Amino acid sequence: MNVGILTAGGVCPGVNNIIHTLTRLENAQNNRMFGIYEGFRGVNNNLRLDLSSRDKIDEGAGSVLRVSCDKVDIEKAIDNINDLDRLYCICGNESMKSAKELAMDDRIETNIIGIAKTIFNDIPGIESIGFQTAVQEFAKYIDYAYTEATTTNSIVFIEAPGRCVTGLATQATYARYSKVTDIVTPDTTNKIKMHQIRNNYEINGYATVVVSENCDYTDILSYLEEVEADVKIISPGFSIRDVEPCVYDVIISHEMAIQSFKLAQDKRNFIKGATNALYFEDFLNIV
Repeated sequence: MNVGILTAGGVCPGVNNIIHTLTRLENAQNNRMFGIYEGFRGVNNNLRLDLSSRDKIDEGAGSVLRVSCDKVDIEKAIDNINDLDRLYCICGNESMKSAKELAMDDRIETNIIGIAKTIFNDIPGIESIGFQTAVQEFAKYIDYAYTEATTTNSIVFIEAPGRCVTGLATQATYARYSKVTDIVTPDTTNKIKMHQIRNNYEINGYATVVVSENCDYTDILSYLEEVEADVKIISPGFSIRDVEPCVYDVIISHEMAIQSFKLAQDKRNFIKGATNALYFEDFLNIV
């Protein structure tokens, strides 16, 4: 049996753990394992690495197969994966849509197995690997901001990545609740929030404010210019994803790989999350 595996979308902690576990499981059954380089770009251009002789995959940060955000070209994919009996697609919310296209095309006989990975945990109905690590890493930046704000009597904003979701900002705030004075998300009102930030600063002598990336808070910054305070912004960006997975994500990624392998023996075209599985036809109805 020929088996493929790819990683698509953004960098995510825990991906290499999945690749390592699946490679060992497939090789143990004498299946021929191929790594597809650079996600669906590799599918479109037939970029492969033979993993059949690999007993050990580096389980550190990043992906040994590299990633891209390219979308699948169905016509090219039909020719390039027709020799694969199944294809594991380790994807985030956007890249999973390309896996869905493969799974829902009647011309493709390959069993498409999606495995959820994203630091934003934004795949509907599925818990992904990577989110807990991202929360843990972002919480460290809240610690830095708190130290800076309290030591220098300043207002420090910490920008949480996530153009479409706020889960990372809110969960990291819960993790450092005693250190965060305010949080700005699309659900908050800037005109109210700007007064709360100023009030907290005047009472405490500092303010640490978590801001979701999908918020425009320029009016808050303009308002705070009236306050004689040193306003600073910390933006960790995607550095929070370029790290080794936390213990939780290591365990979950290993379990997801084992369960995906077992389910693939008699089920077709599904997505595996941390606690459940979802057929692509059901995924189609909720995205």
